[in-house]
Amino acid sequence: YDRKASWGDRDRLDFVSGVPSYGSAREGEDPRFHGTNEVGYQMTDSPTDPSVGTLHRREDLFLDAEPVKGGALTALYDRVREFNVEYWDGENWRGEWNSEREKGKLPRAVRVTIRFLVTEREGASGERMVKTTVTCPR
Repeated sequence: YDRKASWGDRDRLDFVSGVPSYGSAREGEDPRFHGTNEVGYQMTDSPTDPSVGTLHRREDLFLDAEPVKGGALTALYDRVREFNVEYWDGENWRGEWNSEREKGKLPRAVRVTIRFLVTEREGASGERMVKTTVTCPR
C-alpha cells in the first residue's frame, strides 16, 4: 500500500509471519503461543503535528479472510516523518506489491526506509534515517 503525505511517504506493509508470538487472542483468556500471525506496519497522523506521524505494528494472532484488519495496534514511535516500502521485482523497485495481482508471487526483496526525529542529549533535535533491505526466499 503506497500512500503519500505532503512531507513524505506513509506506506503500509502487511504480511503473514511464521515467527511464534505469545499472547491472548481475547481479553481475559490465558496467553499461549501462536505459530502463524498476521503482522503489519502502518502510520497514523499526529493529532498535534502534521509533519510527523506515529508508526504502529499490528498483530493479529489468527489468520482469517481479512488479513489487513483486526488484531492489536502497538505504537512504536510518534515522531516519524517517512515510512517508505519498496519492492524489487527482479528488474525494478516498485512502490506497491499485491500478491493477488502477482498470482501469489512474492517480491525478490523488500526495502524499508524510515525517517524520524530525535532529540539529542544536549536538547538539540535532528532527523535520522534507517534503511534496510530484506530478500525474500524463492
